[in-house]
Amino acid sequence: MIDNTNSNIDKSNKSSEAQFWKNIFLQVQACSDDYHQTKEFMNVTRNFVTKQLTEEFEVSKTDQIDLLNRSVEYFKSHDHYNKEEFENEIFNNPDVIDSFRDFDQKFRDENNI
Repeated sequence: MIDNTNSNIDKSNKSSEAQFWKNIFLQVQACSDDYHQTKEFMNVTRNFVTKQLTEEFEVSKTDQIDLLNRSVEYFKSHDHYNKEEFENEIFNNPDVIDSFRDFDQKFRDENNI
């Protein structure tokens, strides 16, 4: 039997000390599999829709939610990801697509994705 009464577990993993050990000392990185790549792309899309899109275009909250729901539905209904197809299905506007591509590139550069 294991006695866990004296064990210290960092449940939040967000303290600066925990981040030091994880990021700098251990240099832990997420594996680059399909799940992780999809998760990161969804994160980029969510950030674009909630932050950048509203600054450049008039978009209601309802339209933002619709775009996010359509992006999730794209990944549910497609076995293979095609960026151009995704952009056309979700955004369906050349100006928005160009803005998304710029945002995507900047986001990836800033976050080492």
